[in-house]
Order: sequence, then structure tokens, then C-alpha cells
Amino acid sequence: MAEHGTSSQGSTATAHAETDEHFESHGHSVAAWILVAFLLIGSFIVSLGIVLVITWLDIVGVAFCVVGLILGRVLQMAGFGVHAPGARAD
Repeated sequence: MAEHGTSSQGSTATAHAETDEHFESHGHSVAAWILVAFLLIGSFIVSLGIVLVITWLDIVGVAFCVVGLILGRVLQMAGFGVHAPGARAD
């Protein structure tokens, strides 16, 4: 019985050790934050254009979203993403 309790505690310690070794950032990078910020602002501008029935505001909002997508990808390729350029995620 005591052996079962010890193995339970040992597996918990092992589980904690495994999580410490395998770290995931969940997209917390400059490229991801810039991308999300541009998409949120662009979406707000598009929504405002739809509500106010202003076509040029819709176009500006869509352009803002496209620029955000391009900027996010460029920043990722420049090394500001989660993984270094050319690194494989296993």
C-alpha cells in the first residue's frame, strides 16, 4: 500500500518535470500581438463603416486587416515570432 502512495507522488513530480521541460508560449510574440491588434482595429473600423453606411470606411478597415496580416507574417519571418525562422515545431 505504501508503495502505491509513493508511486503516485513520484508520477506527480514527473508530470511537473515534464511540463517544465516542454514550454509552449501559445503565440505570445511580437508578431502575434501586432497581428491581433491590427485585426481587432481593422474589424472595428469595418463594423463602424457598416453601421454608419460609409463605404470608404469599410475599405479602410479591410485594408488595415490586410496590412496587419502582411506585417504579422513579415515580423514572424524576421524572427519576432514564437519560433526562429527555419525552426521546425515538433
